[in-house]
Amino acid sequence: MHRVGDAGVRIHWIATDATTWQPPQSYDVWHDRATFHFLAEDADRAAYLSRLSRFLKPGGYAVIATFASDGPERCSGLPVVRYDARA
Repeated sequence: MHRVGDAGVRIHWIATDATTWQPPQSYDVWHDRATFHFLAEDADRAAYLSRLSRFLKPGGYAVIATFASDGPERCSGLPVVRYDARA
């Protein structure tokens, strides 16, 4: 958080299990920098995407970072799922 400086106090940070989370509201922006690629099970990805589709406001933006198909197979010692434009 220190990298965003004073702006960080205006950001609502959420750290939770994205497959079971029950958001209290809908969001204009859903930014996932390091979650989706760790969801190796189909059921976990489906649960995550269900929440995203229910709690992202119409016209909102989802920004999801994943590893490319030629990217590393592991991150922080954990296996990751890699994606390309077709996935």
